[in-house]
Amino acid sequence: MRRVQDVRHFRRLQALWLVAQGFCSREAAAILGATQQWVNKWLSRYWQRRRPEDLADGRRTGRPLLAADLSAERLVEELGKQPLECGYAATVWTAPLLAAHLRERYGCKLSERTLRRRLHAAGFRWKRPRYVFAQKEPNRAQKKGLLSAKQGKCRLLRCS
Repeated sequence: MRRVQDVRHFRRLQALWLVAQGFCSREAAAILGATQQWVNKWLSRYWQRRRPEDLADGRRTGRPLLAADLSAERLVEELGKQPLECGYAATVWTAPLLAAHLRERYGCKLSERTLRRRLHAAGFRWKRPRYVFAQKEPNRAQKKGLLSAKQGKCRLLRCS
């Protein structure tokens, strides 16, 4: 039980251990918070060959990737490009725009949700763009109405 990494396998071994300690399957199920049917299923599987490895989960393949050829490296490569360079009228990538671009470029059916999952798995996070001005506008105060010609003269008179 100490060497087991999987929680499901550990719980099945716990059920086996409780029954070996003298508890009935109903009591073992109550202790583990499971059903008696569940405990009996795994006990019968163990009694067939008497190997604890038989209580482990089998290998699961899962659903195949929709865009298997779209790797994390390709995502990084595509994100390195500007949308303007690719012919889009945008300055930053959005999920719908990037998904449409990747569908067109690689011919894969890729939804926005799948794209977000792939980007998250690659270590990317979506953030809103932050606009930074290179230099302050020289006439900013006047444009904001903070300084007009009359107010400037009045301030000069008061100070002197």
